[in-house]
Amino acid sequence: MRRGAGQVKMPSGFSRPAYWQKGLRVMTGLVPCLVFAGLFSSTARGLAQLPPHDAIRQTPTPSWVVPVDLEALTSARMAESAAELARLVFHDTQIFVPESNATNAAQTYEQEVFHLDSSGDVEELSTVSLEFDPSYQTLEVHAVRVLRDGEWSDRIGRSLASVAQVEDQLERYVYDQSESLLMILDDVQVGDWLSVEYSLRGSNPVMGDDWADAVWLVSQAVSKRSVRVLAQRPVAFAVHGDAPDPSKDVADGNSREIVWTLENRPEPEYTHSLPWGYSPQPWIQLSTQRTWSDVVDWALPVFEPPPSTPDVREIASRFANLSREQGLLAARRWVQDEIGYFSVAMGEHSHPPYVPSETLARRYGDCKDKTVLLLSVLRELGIDSWPVLINTNWREGLVTFQPSPLAFDHIIVAAAVGDRVIWIDPTLGGQGGDAVDAMTVPNYRYGLEVRTGVAELSEIPERQRAPGLKQVFYHYRVQEDLLQYQVHVKTVFSGAEAEGMRRTLAELSTDELQENYLEYYQAEHLDVSVREPLSITDDREGNVLEVEEHYQVSSSGDAFGWTFYTFELELSGELGYAEADRTAPLVLGHPRLRHEMIRIDVPTPWAFTRVGDVVDNPWFSYVASSKIGPERRSIELEYGLETKSDVVAPADFDRYNQELERVSESLGYGMDTGVTDLPFDWSDLAGDSMFGRDRRAVLGAAVIGGVMGFGVLALLLSARVGDRRLMAYWLPQTQTVSSSTASHASLGVSFADPSIRVLLAVVAVSFATLADLISVPAGLLSEPSVEGLFVLEFLYAGFVLMLLFLAALFSIAAQRQFLRNLRPLGLDSLDPGINWSTFSWFVPLANLFVPYRSYGQVVVGCSAPQDRPVMLRLLGSWWALWVFALFLDTSLLAATSLSSNTVADGLETLCALVYALAAVLFVTLLLVLRANQLEAARRAAAASKEDRPPSLTPDSLAERLFVDEVASPSSPPPPPPPAPPRSPGSTGTAF
Repeated sequence: MRRGAGQVKMPSGFSRPAYWQKGLRVMTGLVPCLVFAGLFSSTARGLAQLPPHDAIRQTPTPSWVVPVDLEALTSARMAESAAELARLVFHDTQIFVPESNATNAAQTYEQEVFHLDSSGDVEELSTVSLEFDPSYQTLEVHAVRVLRDGEWSDRIGRSLASVAQVEDQLERYVYDQSESLLMILDDVQVGDWLSVEYSLRGSNPVMGDDWADAVWLVSQAVSKRSVRVLAQRPVAFAVHGDAPDPSKDVADGNSREIVWTLENRPEPEYTHSLPWGYSPQPWIQLSTQRTWSDVVDWALPVFEPPPSTPDVREIASRFANLSREQGLLAARRWVQDEIGYFSVAMGEHSHPPYVPSETLARRYGDCKDKTVLLLSVLRELGIDSWPVLINTNWREGLVTFQPSPLAFDHIIVAAAVGDRVIWIDPTLGGQGGDAVDAMTVPNYRYGLEVRTGVAELSEIPERQRAPGLKQVFYHYRVQEDLLQYQVHVKTVFSGAEAEGMRRTLAELSTDELQENYLEYYQAEHLDVSVREPLSITDDREGNVLEVEEHYQVSSSGDAFGWTFYTFELELSGELGYAEADRTAPLVLGHPRLRHEMIRIDVPTPWAFTRVGDVVDNPWFSYVASSKIGPERRSIELEYGLETKSDVVAPADFDRYNQELERVSESLGYGMDTGVTDLPFDWSDLAGDSMFGRDRRAVLGAAVIGGVMGFGVLALLLSARVGDRRLMAYWLPQTQTVSSSTASHASLGVSFADPSIRVLLAVVAVSFATLADLISVPAGLLSEPSVEGLFVLEFLYAGFVLMLLFLAALFSIAAQRQFLRNLRPLGLDSLDPGINWSTFSWFVPLANLFVPYRSYGQVVVGCSAPQDRPVMLRLLGSWWALWVFALFLDTSLLAATSLSSNTVADGLETLCALVYALAAVLFVTLLLVLRANQLEAARRAAAASKEDRPPSLTPDSLAERLFVDEVASPSSPPPPPPPAPPRSPGSTGTAF
């Protein structure tokens, strides 16, 4: 990620644990060259012997050590394939814990046996580095031997040896007295065996008569590993990782012997994002202290502030006039800001702090020095406060530790304010806020409060583990030429996020920060330049920090192929995927709260694609939404992420990755002129780009559809001359229609019946409704940014519109026919009339009630009295749904411009369903009205049979009801033409 609150430095104020200070160190690369280039030019070098040093000596193997049979070990290895076993053939650790530190010194013996299988092994292992702390440890070298051709030869007398100061923690602002014995062995060849034996004698005097240690069982691939503890007093232990139980645990009075043995262990899986307290390596803790109260008893005198001195009282007097809470805040900030961090952990000060007067004089100190200084100032102000021991690496894993001082690597302060306990880290810089309740500390999770009576670990108050909030606002302004756009990025850090960013800014200048940001954006292959210098606004009292950036970006392509993509959102890097071969749990960095917003302004109306998704699972919650602005000239997109758990178990990796993929797919935004409704220039059709060709295809399809639509309209209008003409053009026929009863012999369909327009209306409405229903999910699921899909969607939309146009024409024609048929049935006066009923569909407001009244008189005029209530309810239901659908359609237009995509998609789906239901009722109404008018014609014919000419039958009357031109009521109807003879199997009417 390119930006953030920075990494909090949590340097250890304690000396490194003993298991970090011992062991065989393999020096590779240029390090040995650089070190020895300086060392062997000094007087502290030796040839053919160990260098003179008060803390280094050559001694035989201690008598309490149980030796290994090297001959049997090497013989067993030689009998096996070298590829099957690790180059570290044997690693043995044996620890002696005396009855009392005052009478004897604790001692740790190490032996490592390697087989040099390659030239790389020779290069690495021919340099031996043994680390020790001369302030309290003695390094005893027992043997450095090489086995070749069945014979062991000593190499201590044949090596270049010197002592170097270890300064591998200076980048963490830590300096101690650790030194390293370096030996370069001569005459080492591929196939040799190398054995190194040494001991470290002594323990840190700060431990008093207590003792503790920790041992890594496997840090690299090893064929055989053993650990033996010989204690002359009670010792407790705890195992971690996949460390096995002891293979031997024998107690005899106060003495105890414990042994661990492992064989053929591969190198531990080292990977990223491991949970706090999770170790891929097996390791053990050992301690003579059994409970946390034992550790508290040890720590009380070590970290107790000394009596107040004038310089401490002078600092406290600056805050004496403040309230208790404000005095606490001011004292904390003074120690954090005015006392720099640097650790001088030398000798007895590996754990005990320097006195506050010395820290004030030097103006720097480590965590224990700053803690004791702050405690002194707070107590001078009358604020009850005490130290808290912390482990910055293991955090919640601390609850599994064996109690001992080595379980901690950091120390902070706790203070009582009213009925609350506030934890304070004096080493953190840049903290802000004007209220005690808003004070935060890193999520160390657990700590050991150093005060009388404490016997258990304490958890950091939840209110102080607030993650802080980071919000990023992107504002894009697309310029008139569509090829340039300006970007304003505003990042707001709140709470702990603001404090972390202040620490970052303490190490980076504004120019360096701007350069880092610009390189991040340009890495996305964008043509980005700085439009205005970066600016920073810091409200430390409100604990809010804002960073504003201004850029000019050139898009890719030309006016036809112009594309626009937003900067990569930071949310894309907040959570990581779990690799397919990962076996360790994945940590998410909980708690974490992120919020990002994008606003895009365009110079012309734009076919924006709405964005929206909600992902909620046991690990995180994610929400994405969008809102299109007025006139479709802008869009706002909003993204939020909040973690819910810190760890993803391996069994959940598949589901977690799938959920994270959903988040990744919805992040960011892109636009393309190929999918917008920007103003169209006819000259664009001359372009040769893919976009130009697609537009020509779309335009061609639209022209063809328009010609077809107008052609159909012309044919429908010609129906007033007679339905025979319409049918002759509508379907190809193989014979001439010469009379009102002519039929298409090959299809068996009579085209003499003008009521075919009712069937056409039914078919057109059904197909148009079905096509419209299909278009809703298709539009929601399609991706308009893909040009090919856009063209298909455009063509399909044109097809749906053409079907709707035909459905409207056929429906109006059917309505006119229904109204005409009322006159032969005896209803001569129509209100509204035929023409007004037709054109009222196109008149605003009138179309809400005139067509309804028109259909109402059709229902009354042709339905039997007992059927009219049911028919009127059917008519009313259809019309109510129709009006409601019109209302939803209008609301959909507003939602598309003003609301989020969720509202618009919901309205679009509901509108389509209401239209579909209205269409079903309308089709039912058409078919029932058709059947009712036929039945009414037959009833009328039967009732006046004696008054009609013999040639007028119910069937012939029904045929006459569905004609375009009806004779005037004042003139007698023309006699029907003679019926042609019917051939067997022919049909009469189309009904």
